[in-house]
Amino acid sequence: MRCSMSWRQRGAASYDKFWEWCAASGVTSKQLSIRSVGSICDRGLFLEEHVKSGTVLASIPYKLCMNRELLGTNSKFLPPAPLLGLALHKARLNPEGAEHLWLALYIATLRVQPKRESFGPYFDVLPNTLALELGRKATLESLAGSELNDFREIEAATRSHVSLAGRFASRYAALHRRRARRLPTPSKASDALPTSKEYHTFIDCTSHANVAAAHDLVISRSFPLPWGCRESAPRDLATFLEETEDVETVPSLVPLLDLVNAAPLSSSSPQEGRSNCSIFTCTASQFLHEGTRKTRKVVSSPASRLGRKRVVLCASRDIAAGEELLMDYNIDDAPAAAYRFGFV
Repeated sequence: MRCSMSWRQRGAASYDKFWEWCAASGVTSKQLSIRSVGSICDRGLFLEEHVKSGTVLASIPYKLCMNRELLGTNSKFLPPAPLLGLALHKARLNPEGAEHLWLALYIATLRVQPKRESFGPYFDVLPNTLALELGRKATLESLAGSELNDFREIEAATRSHVSLAGRFASRYAALHRRRARRLPTPSKASDALPTSKEYHTFIDCTSHANVAAAHDLVISRSFPLPWGCRESAPRDLATFLEETEDVETVPSLVPLLDLVNAAPLSSSSPQEGRSNCSIFTCTASQFLHEGTRKTRKVVSSPASRLGRKRVVLCASRDIAAGEELLMDYNIDDAPAAAYRFGFV
């Protein structure tokens, strides 16, 4: 598989470092490029070669994703997601909402987290707070009537949860630090005890603005992956989650795949604008596609329970060179949905 990437966005600097980071981290793909698109989503992922239905377009190691399963044991100060959900229970926050907020808190406080450097190139491509605010204003200007009222209601509830989560995380961090400092010295826990500087940086990072911006990123870019990256193949992930009962999922940021925009509900062309790819979870070293029933090789990470798991993007139909990769996210074709579930 070949890898290439280009970026054109309002004079932005080259994103070669991001592409090099993907390749060094075990990502394999067909020849892809990232281009600006003339919509609220701003940018998209394009295929630069013709492929047939069933072709593996990109394969991402599960361990490269960001979620609580992979990051929770190494996080500093952050409360467990179930405890966060329990604290916000009176605010009517569901477990999925708690998971979103936990990941948002991790991203907001990335400067004090152990794995911050390994995700550096990935976060360089994410929209900053200013871009998110401009996207929000553009969205609100395009809405009218009941749609605007519904959007403001969702926005108000979200902002309330974000504010409560930030305050709870700060109090939890203070309590955790006080308890940790009472441990006898030397102790095994003392080596992992955050410094005073890290603690105060964490408190600064849990401000409402930081957590809100991080939460917007999580809401707009995360996928509900099965806990442990349970295999969906030969079914695609959406079908697997719909047909399988009692599947525990965790919101996950999946580098590269989160560049795939939502397919519009209607299109003037029978091919252009239609959904043309779907996501699978599988175990390396083989992947069986439902449509062709052919075995496709997938490069594996070092042998371990999670290291051999992959998140795979496959063509759901023949795709022409230069066509944008699009997925059916089962959302309304509206500006509010684009803001909540697409790029801003």
